[in-house]
Amino acid sequence: MAEKKTGAAKHSADYRDREKKEAERLGIEKMTLVTAAGTKRGMSEAMQAHGFS
Repeated sequence: MAEKKTGAAKHSADYRDREKKEAERLGIEKMTLVTAAGTKRGMSEAMQAHGFS
């Protein structure tokens, strides 16, 4: 038997669907970077400065 979603769960699922559709529309994709141990902080700061998450 399928579980019924609460109002908050429905809202969260709808939000994720909207975000996914918007990312597809804009051509946004996520990527994972493998870097040396000391570069994570600098990379995070640079990405934040340029508007990347």
